[in-house]
Parts: sequence; structure tokens; C-alpha cells
Amino acid sequence: MPEQLGAEAPQHVVPEGDQSAGSEAGNVTRGTKNHDDSDPFVSLRYMEDRKQLETQARAVVTALLAEKGEVYVQGLLQAEIQRVKKKESEAAAIKKKISAATKLAGELKGDIRRETEAKAEEEHMCKNLQAEMKRRSTLTEEATRRMESRRLTLKKDVETSVRDVREKYDDRKRQAMELVEENKRLTDEVAKMRKEFDEARATYADTCKERETYVESLIRSYREVTREVETLEAKIALVRRERQASEQRKASLEKQLESYNSQFGSLSEGQSVEDAERMAKEQREEAEARIAQLESEKKEASEIRLRLDKETATWRAALAAHKRELPRLEKAKLAAEKRCRQAQERARQQLKEDATTTKDQEDGGM
Repeated sequence: MPEQLGAEAPQHVVPEGDQSAGSEAGNVTRGTKNHDDSDPFVSLRYMEDRKQLETQARAVVTALLAEKGEVYVQGLLQAEIQRVKKKESEAAAIKKKISAATKLAGELKGDIRRETEAKAEEEHMCKNLQAEMKRRSTLTEEATRRMESRRLTLKKDVETSVRDVREKYDDRKRQAMELVEENKRLTDEVAKMRKEFDEARATYADTCKERETYVESLIRSYREVTREVETLEAKIALVRRERQASEQRKASLEKQLESYNSQFGSLSEGQSVEDAERMAKEQREEAEARIAQLESEKKEASEIRLRLDKETATWRAALAAHKRELPRLEKAKLAAEKRCRQAQERARQQLKEDATTTKDQEDGGM
């Protein structure tokens, strides 16, 4: 019986030991991997399982020591240790794979959660977009109705505005035509006035030349008359001196006559006093006539000089008045030309504005 056990031990006990060791290692690994420290009952059961496994292992080792010896048990332990290390390395690899799988599962769960959240958010956004699209559709329909109404109103307003603008354009065109006609009339009038002014200016220039010539001739005549008057005054002075000399000679002759009468009485028979007085009277009358003639000539010369002075003053006043009138006529001419240019410029500007307004209206109507 012992021999049979000894013979069967390598065939049965070793595998059993292997199985026990493997089972123990597996249980220990599973207990280490699967037990939860937070549950006291699980920890207690785990400790009891380990004690039971240790008891079974001790019993198997004692039996093997008794049957096979220590060398066999050491070899068996080394083999079991190698198998346990292999299992541990496999368990570590599996643990790594499980960790990686757990991590991947966590990532997948996170991705799924994010996808779920994104899907929920997209569904929420989709609902919001559908509501917004519905609201916008309603607003679009309402806006379409309003725009149609607004379009019709604007069309009527534009038609009214175009009609008003056309009426205003026609009025402005009529006014522009009137301005053009007025401008033409003013141009003709200005040209006529300018022609008259040029003719009047030429006539005035000719008249001024004639008047200046006449005034110069009057001045020359005045100077000649002045010289003649001076000559006459000199002659009058000479005649006066001659008269005085004649009177002195008369007095002298009377004295001589008295002396002759007193000294030569016999001479009274040949020439009487009356004859001497008559001769003296004739000489005096001749002198007085000569003086009267000279006075008359002097008076006539003075009158001629006064008349020439008066005419000269009149012509000088007329010349000054014409000279003062000439700048006024020049200014009137320049003002008329300026008004004509302004009227032409306003007419051109009005026509340009009317053309621009018409073009804008046509563009707006299209």
C-alpha cells in the first residue's frame, strides 16, 4: 500500500500539488485582484480562504516531505515558483491589458458621453433651429406681405414723386426757356446799349476834341484880347499924359496969351482971343474924343474878356461834367455786362440741374 502510494505519488500528488499551488496562486491572484477593501465581509472571507489554502499547502508539503524528501519538495517548489512567476508575469501582462482596456473603455465612455452630450446639444440646437426656422418662416411671410404692401406704397409714392418732379421739371424747363429768352433779350439790349455807348463815347470824344480845340482857340483869343487891352490901357495912359501935357500947354499958352495981350496990344487986331480959345477947344475936343474912343475900346475889350471868361468857365464845367459822367457810364457798361454773364451762367446751371434731375428720375424709375 505504501509502495503503491509511492509509485502513484509522482503521477497524482505532483499534479495535485501543481494544481494546489496553481489553485492557490490563482486564488491569491484573484483575491488580490478582485477583493474590495472597503467591504469587511469580503476581506474576512478572503483571509479565511488564504488560511485554508495555506493549511492545504502545508499538508501537501508535509506529505511530500514524508514521501519524497526535501529535495523533491525543493524542486517542486522551484518549479511552482517558476510557474507562479510565469503566471504573475502573465497576470501582470493581463493586468496591463486590462488597465489599457479599462483606460480605453474610460476614454470610450468619455467619448460616448461627449458624443451623447454633443448629440443632445445638437438635438437641442436642431430643435432651436427648427423653432427659429419656423419663426423666420413666419417672419418671412409677414415681411413678404409687408414688403409687398410697402412696395405698392413706394410704387405709388414714386409715381407721385416722378409726376411731381416731371411737373417741376416742366416748370423749371419753362422758366429756363424764359430765362434763356430773357438772357437773349438782355444780351441784345446790352449789345445795343454797348453800341450806343461806343457811339456816344466816340461822339463825345469827337465833341470833346472839338470843344478842347474851341476852348484853346478861346484861350488864345482871350490872351490876344488881353494883350490888346493892355496895349489900349497903355495908349489910354499915353493919351492921358498927352492930355495933361495939352492942358499944361493950354495953361502955358493962356499965360503967354495974357502976357502977349499985355505986351503986344497990336497983335489983338490980327488974332483975337476967341480964335485962340477956339483952337484950344478944338484940340481939347479932339483929345476928349480920342480918350472917349480909347475908353470905349477898353470897355469893349473888358466885355469881350468877361464874355470869354464866362464861356471858358462854361466849357470847362461841361468838360468836367463829361469827365465825371464817363466813369459812371463805364461802370454802368461793366455792370450790364456782369448781369448778362450772371444771367447766362444761371441759365446754364439751371439747364444742367434739370438734366441731372431728369436723369436721376429716369434711373430711379428703372
